[in-house]
Amino acid sequence: MRRLSFLAIRHGRTITRVISPVLLAFLFTAIIPSFSPLTAREEPRNERPDKTENDSDDKNAPRLSRRDLQADVALCDGRTLKGRIQLEMPDSMLFTHTVDGLEFVKKVRLADIKSIEYERWTPAEQGKGKDGRVFRFDVSRFRVELADSTLIVQKPIPSYMNKVKFSNRNGDVLLYSFWMDLLKADNSWYTGIQGPPSGERAFCHKDVIKKIIFVK
Repeated sequence: MRRLSFLAIRHGRTITRVISPVLLAFLFTAIIPSFSPLTAREEPRNERPDKTENDSDDKNAPRLSRRDLQADVALCDGRTLKGRIQLEMPDSMLFTHTVDGLEFVKKVRLADIKSIEYERWTPAEQGKGKDGRVFRFDVSRFRVELADSTLIVQKPIPSYMNKVKFSNRNGDVLLYSFWMDLLKADNSWYTGIQGPPSGERAFCHKDVIKKIIFVK
């Protein structure tokens, strides 16, 4: 029997339909014409995405290969999608994690990863306009489950994991690990997700990836 995300169990249901991701940066420009944030965009194929702390220097960068993997994807509101994901990843990754106050660097093969769960998001201001301030919320803490251990990584995810292409019988959709939001002049958020514009959050936008379970 396939494993279900704890989110799906909590809500007592599993949903297999594909949803359309809410890329708020694009919606803002359509709904609020006077608002022009730095929008999320597709990375040009001949450019390397912005590096994170878990990315290697260019000279030591791992070779990325396109992967087509069977997986269950849990979203932040408890929906679970069953199908396949496509993304570019290396055969192995280096994760920096802390155990008993000591910082370890562990090399992990992709084939040995059972699941990756995102646990915290941190906002970063992207720009200002007359309608408010634009923030992007990126993963700042995640959990990697292996067959014999669990790594808790208090760092951003590698940049190549910021988005995945998901496919099932309903079609294809891009899913993201981050979201954009507008902090308006009255200190309310465009999405309605309340919280401070600084510090980590343990909650996320409903259409954002919460957990990826690799089905072996």
